[in-house]
Amino acid sequence: MLKAKSLRAQLMLIVVLALAPLAIASIAQGVMHVRARQAAIDDVLRQTAIYATHNELNIFSGTAHLLQGLSARSELDADPVACGRMLKTAVIGLPNILNLTFVNAQGKPVCSSTGAFDVPDYSKLPWWKRIQPRKAAGVPPVLASAAAERPVLPYTLPLHDASGAFKGALSAALDLRWVSQTSPYGRLPPYGLMLIVDRGGTIIASNRAVPDGLNKAVAKAGVDHKQHTFYADTGDHVRWRWTAERIENSRRLIAFAMEEPLPFGVSQAYLLGNILLPLLMVILASIAMWLGTERFVIRWTTYLKRVSAAYGQNHFALELTELEEAPDEFRVLGDEMKNMATSIRDRDRTLNFALAQKSAMAREIHHRIKNNLQIVASLISLYSQNIADAGSRLAFSQILARVGALTLIQRLMEMNDTTPILDMRRLFIELGEQMRTVAVESNIRYRLTIDAEEWLLPPDMATPVSFFAVEALSFELFVPQKDEAIRHVDLHFGGDGPDHLLLWIEDGVFASAALAKGRPSPQRILAALAEQLKGEFWIEKTAEGKSRLSLRLPVHSGTQGPAIRVSRDMPSNDPAFASKGAGTGETLH
Repeated sequence: MLKAKSLRAQLMLIVVLALAPLAIASIAQGVMHVRARQAAIDDVLRQTAIYATHNELNIFSGTAHLLQGLSARSELDADPVACGRMLKTAVIGLPNILNLTFVNAQGKPVCSSTGAFDVPDYSKLPWWKRIQPRKAAGVPPVLASAAAERPVLPYTLPLHDASGAFKGALSAALDLRWVSQTSPYGRLPPYGLMLIVDRGGTIIASNRAVPDGLNKAVAKAGVDHKQHTFYADTGDHVRWRWTAERIENSRRLIAFAMEEPLPFGVSQAYLLGNILLPLLMVILASIAMWLGTERFVIRWTTYLKRVSAAYGQNHFALELTELEEAPDEFRVLGDEMKNMATSIRDRDRTLNFALAQKSAMAREIHHRIKNNLQIVASLISLYSQNIADAGSRLAFSQILARVGALTLIQRLMEMNDTTPILDMRRLFIELGEQMRTVAVESNIRYRLTIDAEEWLLPPDMATPVSFFAVEALSFELFVPQKDEAIRHVDLHFGGDGPDHLLLWIEDGVFASAALAKGRPSPQRILAALAEQLKGEFWIEKTAEGKSRLSLRLPVHSGTQGPAIRVSRDMPSNDPAFASKGAGTGETLH
């Protein structure tokens, strides 16, 4: 699916918009041309109809005038011989009239131009009573003439006396070969159809077979004969175009029809061509634009996208050999991408070299700080050996414990300089070892149990936490006690809910008493460290009657990153991570 802002979609939209006016103009021109052609065809149809029906209309008109002239002759009321002689003389030179008959008011024929009668009794014909009140000539249905021995069209004029009473009728038997333009007098084209129908659609005459339903359609629409042309559909899906005129003084219609699609189908095909060709032009142009953009644009942008992905994975040695067949613009763009990749590779080398130097300098700094702290610790230890006062030696031991904690932190940071983060379980275990060593050197019976979960803390969190533990453990270790019992101290560090860490140190019954009696207390230092960690500390009594010092801090209290819980399946090269399981206790004597 095309994206709304893709190059291909925009180019295709431009092509369609550029060709749309031409396509619309071509379609409009085709519609106007077809309309003009249709108007011309309709005019030809009307002219053909006028020509084709001119003779028929003249026959009806001439016959009407002849009957009107004969109706005033006195011979009609004379004897039948004189009447017949007059009628015979009247039809001389009129081959379209096969017989001319005078019928009395009772429907009995009196005389005729041939001496024979078309029917013996006109009163039995269904139309005889309908014509009696009429004043003008009319066209009754076709009847079989006994005198002419063929079907004729009885064009009939009703006659009335001075009082208006019906006294008979003059009936001219018209030859249907003249009326319907049949052979040998036909003048119509082979696809033309002429027919005479009444208002009900009954076919009076036609030059050839009339399709089913056409006569009904002509009669229904031909009432308004002032229209120029009409359409009529028959049951066989053939469409007819026709025109009609009313026969003078009659309810009959004489119609001329032509079957589509010839010649009207030519106009429809022309209109269809004028519509389809512009659309085909737009479709072909869109296909050409699609294929062109695929070959000359999309193909190379896709290739450059793959090259960019390869450069993003540090494959800077990739050569752009396929761009030799690309257009100049894409070759230039590929060369610029290659230059950019070279610049990135050179910059990465420079940065890696700088990072290596920085790591080496960081290790050197940590090493020197560690050495300096060890020197300081050694000096403190030397000075403390020359001090006889027990209280002063105790103070020096506390200072030595704090310096040892700093030295431990620097050593662990030096071992893991690439990611400045400390393993708190390992830190507490080694911190406990240092406290045990101090206790042994001070001849103090001291047992420390460490239960630390595996957490990784940044230096700005690990340092205050370790100092907090050193202060608490130093206080527990160096507070004088009267008896010689072994002092038991428990240290726990781990998670406290999803967002906090908890450190608590629990000792015998003497810690809370020492704090209550106003002896040297590290509470000010502990409060400062807790505030630095955005946490809180407190002292409480346990159910066993022991004193517990607790520190609770958020996992996000550091500025160098949050605290991270080490999973059991987390890979690590540090042996401290694999030494014990999370929560496993270490007991140091």
